[in-house]
Amino acid sequence: MSIDDGFKKLLAGVRMADDGRDEIMRGLEEAWSARKDLDEQLTDLRDSVRQLQGLVLAQSDALRAQGHQLRALYDRLEGGGA
Repeated sequence: MSIDDGFKKLLAGVRMADDGRDEIMRGLEEAWSARKDLDEQLTDLRDSVRQLQGLVLAQSDALRAQGHQLRALYDRLEGGGA
């Protein structure tokens, strides 16, 4: 093998390594972008869950207050009829 052939093989190997590195970098960039999207989705989901918890607690408090009002009304009706 001549020195020219050796350099051609070396150059071809370097080009292949560069192509491989570029492909790896594209894959890493896609993975990073996907990770950022997932982080945003999880943040949105946490916010939605927090809002839902607030609504459930508010509804629970409202139902509890209605229950107390109904009980008081029932007690008045029972007391008024006796």
